Amino acid sequence: MSIEIRRVNTRHERKQFIKFAWKIYRNDPELNRNWVPPVVSDYMKTLNTEKYPLYEHANLAMFTAWKDGLMVGTIAAIQNRRHNEIHQDKVGFWGFFECIDDQKVADALFEAAAMWLKSKGLDTMRGPVSPSMNDQCGVLTKGYDSPPVFLMLYNPPYYNDLCLNSGHKIGQEL
Repeated sequence: MSIEIRRVNTRHERKQFIKFAWKIYRNDPELNRNWVPPVVSDYMKTLNTEKYPLYEHANLAMFTAWKDGLMVGTIAAIQNRRHNEIHQDKVGFWGFFECIDDQKVADALFEAAAMWLKSKGLDTMRGPVSPSMNDQCGVLTKGYDSPPVFLMLYNPPYYNDLCLNSGHKIGQEL
């Protein structure tokens, strides 16, 4: 069972990318209880590289993972040129990560994002940020049984392990 990574290119694929999150949360009553779905029209605007203001100084590549003909994960890679100019570094970002509980799928998604960022001359990958530090960022690692608050991200408990087992390190705990 191989994992296929596909680049998102069309509006329809972008909508599939966004709606994949429902597949992660809808069938698990515990996850579904505290997950607040994104507003699809807002995400469609945020991920529209031709119209969203961030992309005047940033580039975005979105990827989906497929296994046995089913979408099983998503990730976006973000090159924020303004960030790198200000901070004098070569950092790329990843975000919009959604994934089934499968380390190989997560690894393939992280690898796709890393390779795209490397092709842009970047040598460090930081995330998750969706799509910038001014938006949702981080991974929830505890408090899954607490009701959500406005603009708080939510993810399955296994996301932390997927990230750490892929070689990511915790940058800051809040």
